[in-house]
Amino acid sequence: MRTYLRSKKIPSGGRTRRYWYLVVIESGRRREHYIGKPPVPKERLVRLSEESGIPLEQLMRRLEERGLVRGRGEQPLRIHLLGKFRLRMDGPVDIRGEKAKLLLAYLVTNPEKHPRKSLARRIWAGKEPQKALNSLNQALHMIRSSIGRWHILSGEGKIWFNPKAGYWLDVEEFEKRLNRGEFEDLEVARCLYRGEFLEGFESLEGVGEEILEWIREKRSRLRQGLFEALEKLAEHYEALEWYGKAAEVQEQLLGLEREEGKESSKRLRTLVSLLIRSLGDPTFCKRWEATDKLLRYLEEMGIDEGVLDELEEGLKDPNPDKRWHIIHVLRGMAEKGMLTDGSLERALKALKQRVLEEEDLDVKGKAAISLIEILGIKRAKEELEELIEEADLKSLRMIASAVRKGMAGQDPASAVGLLRELIKRAKGRAEGEGFEAQRFALVEAFLGLREAVKKDPGVLSLEEVKGLIEGAEEHLKGVAILILNEKARHDPKAPEILEELISGDEPVNVKIDATIGLGKAAESSPERALPQLKRLANSDDPLLSMAARFALVGEATEIGRTFPPINRDNFSKVIASNERVGIICWSEYCNVSRISWQALSKLADKYREEGWRFFSLDVDKNKQLREELRIECTPTVLFYEKGSEKMRIKGGPDLINHVARSGLSEKGRR
Repeated sequence: MRTYLRSKKIPSGGRTRRYWYLVVIESGRRREHYIGKPPVPKERLVRLSEESGIPLEQLMRRLEERGLVRGRGEQPLRIHLLGKFRLRMDGPVDIRGEKAKLLLAYLVTNPEKHPRKSLARRIWAGKEPQKALNSLNQALHMIRSSIGRWHILSGEGKIWFNPKAGYWLDVEEFEKRLNRGEFEDLEVARCLYRGEFLEGFESLEGVGEEILEWIREKRSRLRQGLFEALEKLAEHYEALEWYGKAAEVQEQLLGLEREEGKESSKRLRTLVSLLIRSLGDPTFCKRWEATDKLLRYLEEMGIDEGVLDELEEGLKDPNPDKRWHIIHVLRGMAEKGMLTDGSLERALKALKQRVLEEEDLDVKGKAAISLIEILGIKRAKEELEELIEEADLKSLRMIASAVRKGMAGQDPASAVGLLRELIKRAKGRAEGEGFEAQRFALVEAFLGLREAVKKDPGVLSLEEVKGLIEGAEEHLKGVAILILNEKARHDPKAPEILEELISGDEPVNVKIDATIGLGKAAESSPERALPQLKRLANSDDPLLSMAARFALVGEATEIGRTFPPINRDNFSKVIASNERVGIICWSEYCNVSRISWQALSKLADKYREEGWRFFSLDVDKNKQLREELRIECTPTVLFYEKGSEKMRIKGGPDLINHVARSGLSEKGRR
């Protein structure tokens, strides 16, 4: 038999097209088989091979030489049999019928040619022979209509999977990686194993015992290979001190053992130890997930002395992240009732030691608030009173923070008692440890008192609050006044003290805070507070005037509502698309920002007459952009002309001067 390819040029629609034919000469007879115009689909090649009698591989090779075959750049068929059955080509592919999927899986994992009758009898064992053959033909049609005729070939009463079709099979890749045995290959194999081989197919009705036995045998062999690979990986990762990866592998091994009904207590203990060590593993990014798993497995296994020893040792680890997460685990163990009397005392002792000796402030604060949550407020008060006597200023700061967050809103009286002692202790510790550390500790204590007064206004008398303000250093008076402002909501005598602060020789920030306090005092004694606010609104001091107007109007974030927002995503576009742009940088937590929105609005109105467009930048929500623009204080107004910065007005003196020059402090405005 001799074959060759020839083409014909045929006019079509005003153009000449080239069509190809396969010429077969056999026993003196010449036959032409129509191929068509390139590229030739693979399905047509299968039919052409059957018609001409030329083996498909040989025909494919001949057409490839001429560049006539389509699909060299297509995605190969990807078959996933480990876990849920899945197919992908250019996207997900679905085959109707579970037995059609089983047929494809059987053919691809057993690439030899299979007699039709034998396949029908094995997969459709519960049907009569002819009905089984009909079902087989229907399944073949479903497979070919989903993935094409090229992958499943048939002839001479047999069916087989075409290995030349271009495919990827997860089972083959899994076994290939296991055979290589390198640790990178074993890790890939571990990731490939997403579940049992042909998960769920063992329960199909009417499947022959021979097929079921094949599924069971294949599963057992693959599981055994996975188990050996995981054992090697666990040892390898532990030797490298990659405890997070080692814990993941051990957890997978634990699951396999439990599925087989094996004793797993030793494996569980190993896993718990690895999870504890993984909390300090710098290569492991799933520490929160690890703490949750650790608590779950500890609850299942129970607490022994060895676990407590490992946790206490972990609290001495140089990595603060590990210490922080172990404190979280200890708190979780106490909340779940896993600690007995002896183990609870050991845990509390370790936490108190962290409060006193810890260098990292986040860890110190976590330990302090964990004590409150574990012990409850009554016993925590006793323990914290003892700690306050021994604590340095950093520890006092974090104890005050813990009391503010965990106690002031639940038991204000206990919180106030602790914070009073803490303030006395902090005021006597500055010389040895620095005034900066003292200031931070006192700020946290004053904020805690403010939370307690907010919850229960009667927990501190007005005279006590006044004493706190008078006894505070100049740089702390603004924070102390926040306590008075909360008290002013309920005490009609508070405006008198606020007026004294405003009229006295106090720093401007103290006067601003006191003016804002008058606005809150208007809730309890409007007849006293409102006239004073109206007088201040007409004062010659622009900042006090704005503070009084703010207190009367009562809006805190009006800047963000008055001007369209700008952020890092649209910053470049806004600057490029507008010739003149003004950006008002503000913060919700800045008093000057909060009281100056009216003045800034009028300033913007003045510049709008000259063609400027104004936007607002919330620096708290756009910290990266704030650093790039070098915003040192709020409010700051940036002026951009033709893409470059022309001028900036900062808060404080610059803003006051601009307000004065622009005539924005005119009297009588609210």
